[in-house]
Amino acid sequence: MREIKFRFVYGIDGEIETYFTKYFTFAEIENGYHTDEICDSPLLKDYSILAKDQWTGLTGKEGKDIYEGDIIEVYDWGNKYAGLGRTIVEWCNDDCGWRYKDSLGADDFYDQFRNVIVIGNKYQDANLLE
Repeated sequence: MREIKFRFVYGIDGEIETYFTKYFTFAEIENGYHTDEICDSPLLKDYSILAKDQWTGLTGKEGKDIYEGDIIEVYDWGNKYAGLGRTIVEWCNDDCGWRYKDSLGADDFYDQFRNVIVIGNKYQDANLLE
């Protein structure tokens, strides 16, 4: 059974420079650790949870965990995906699993994320998609 993990994005809504992330297992979330992060610090009183991204259960080429909302760079995969560039990982609710949208806006589905590199996330690094 795979471990279930989430990345929580905290910040002041609309202010990108305030965003920070923390990673929690499902057991830690059940025990309330995700809310303790901002409740226990007077310096974070204006912060709130802005997003909860699930771990895909997969890792990229460099061994980094891949979460929903991550910006990935797909590189040469037998030339099939050469030139695809950067895109965002998302969940497909139609039993498709994890996916990304390619540079043409078409859905690409695959279960081998070994040929991608996580370069950021859509909250703190949205400019990477430009």
